[in-house]
Amino acid sequence: MLGVNLKFNMILFNNNFLPRDKIENKILILNESKTNNIIYGAQSIKKHVGFGSRPTQDFDIMTNNPKQMAEKTENNLEKFTPKNSFYVKKGLFPGLYKVKSIGPDKIKDTKDDITFVDYSKMHSPKPISTKIDNNNFRVLNEEKAAKLKALKDDTQKFRHKKDRIDYNIIKNQQKMNNIFRLF
Repeated sequence: MLGVNLKFNMILFNNNFLPRDKIENKILILNESKTNNIIYGAQSIKKHVGFGSRPTQDFDIMTNNPKQMAEKTENNLEKFTPKNSFYVKKGLFPGLYKVKSIGPDKIKDTKDDITFVDYSKMHSPKPISTKIDNNNFRVLNEEKAAKLKALKDDTQKFRHKKDRIDYNIIKNQQKMNNIFRLF
């Protein structure tokens, strides 16, 4: 049985709890800077800001080969979990692949499944990134610009609440950075 207990930050596999950060570390190791992948979105903001960032469950990663990286991640995660606990699903947009885990019902592609990673095609031009803990993360100014662009896009209304929160977090972090530069 697979489930998520966000309160304890644990994932339940066949009645055994597995720390969520163990899975996250496996994902990060796979996407180390030598792959030229760039982590963006809420995980990037979380890495730059730390405390006070919006809680998030999944990673958004830009790569040149999203399908190949998704399959590689699935295979790697299944090395320490029961077989067929994860699967790759093609996303709604071209070049988007999701690595998902089966939910407590043990049936693939149902509402209780959990997305761990979204791999998307690398944007052109390639976003500016910075290396933190051996991984490439999109810089805060680019995150801020992306959030502002999404907020102005009416087709993205379904995510405006999250984007507004992220945009305000980035703005506040940049204000704090400017204040601390004075000292």
